[in-house]
Amino acid sequence: MFEDKTLRKYLPSELYIGVGRTKWSPGRDNVKAEQFFIHEGYIQYMEDPAPHDIALIKLATPLDLGQDKDKVPICLPDSNQAGDDVKNSFRHCRVAGWGRIRNDDKLPYYPKRLRAVAQTVISRRGCSNYLRRRLFRKVNGRDFENTSLCAGAADISIGGKDSCEGDSGGPLVCLGADGAWVQAGVVSFGPWTCGDRNSYGIYADVSKYLDWINSIVGGD
Repeated sequence: MFEDKTLRKYLPSELYIGVGRTKWSPGRDNVKAEQFFIHEGYIQYMEDPAPHDIALIKLATPLDLGQDKDKVPICLPDSNQAGDDVKNSFRHCRVAGWGRIRNDDKLPYYPKRLRAVAQTVISRRGCSNYLRRRLFRKVNGRDFENTSLCAGAADISIGGKDSCEGDSGGPLVCLGADGAWVQAGVVSFGPWTCGDRNSYGIYADVSKYLDWINSIVGGD
């Protein structure tokens, strides 16, 4: 799963997916993309954040994962995890990406290794209140409330741990209540300064898009 605004810059024929890669090594284990599925509700106005920031990529050839321990599929959350108790449903979360690791990094800049950092998902009520304070003056936040997760440092008063520019579309993976790792979210946007105190990163909540995902994958 990816976020929409990145995919809109490319044609499917221009994009290759690096599989099982934790080092930046162009050309290795690349799989060509065949088709994009951008959520029909995603409408971005200039640089304002937009809800439904999620997309799927169909690969031109199926993946043969075999016994390779570096290539393991991630699970989808189940519909029960779309309830109110996300703080307890999603534990030991980490967000991964190839984006900035410091606020003063100048893009295009990519770390040589895939980076990950621990994140704590907050309650839906806490996320809704945060979105109201930070977004409602600027955009209609109702869809954000219904389709977003908020996550940040364990001690948000200190901050310092966050996704950042260049991480958009990356996975927020969490340990579910049944012990399986699931993709809980997709990096969408966050504060201008990554890791700000008392601020959270905003993620598309995958559990809210299960019907949409299944309508595409099931019809393929």
